[in-house]
Amino acid sequence: MFAAVEKLYRDGRQVVPQWPPLVGQLGTYMQANDTRKQCLRLWPLDYQENVMDRYTPLAVLWLPELVAIVGDQLLVRGFEEAGHRPQRNWVFQKWRCQIMDRAAANRVLEPDRRFGHLAPAPPRNR
Repeated sequence: MFAAVEKLYRDGRQVVPQWPPLVGQLGTYMQANDTRKQCLRLWPLDYQENVMDRYTPLAVLWLPELVAIVGDQLLVRGFEEAGHRPQRNWVFQKWRCQIMDRAAANRVLEPDRRFGHLAPAPPRNR
């Protein structure tokens, strides 16, 4: 299924969701080793399962739990790996997923013609 995903936590702390959201295809997977842990992966829009080695997931949520369903949005919580150190560091994460079709997902990534192209936000003065 296609979705726009907003991460509601960064490094285990609640934050204002980033814009634009991560847009891609959601899929659940069961890890193949002894642990049999489930994870939710967000793949790029052009991901195809038969060419899995060409892509890496945009985000991975381990041990996902459905928290709420509101209209076309899902709220899912779980754990995310923070950093890639020799010893894994896990932090709490919650995703707000807006479910959509492929055409709507493509439209989210297009620039808004009324305002011009998307540009990175200017750096803040501290």
